Amino acid sequence: MQLYPNPVQNRLHLKGNWQSLEGIIIRDVKGKVLYQEVPQASLDLTKLSSGIYFLQLTSQGKSWTEKFVKQ
Repeated sequence: MQLYPNPVQNRLHLKGNWQSLEGIIIRDVKGKVLYQEVPQASLDLTKLSSGIYFLQLTSQGKSWTEKFVKQ
């Protein structure tokens, strides 16, 4: 799974088999959950302030985290 563009301004796109994802969670640097999203190919991040965030992806009982920057 790839995230682009990074840094992102408004929409973060997921490249890969995003349909197999079970959940997406966006956290700030303190670990606070800001969004819990239904998996989709593009995420609207216009409401997020500029900063560093972590996108946690879950699929088939496994999860991994990707860092991204919001401009």
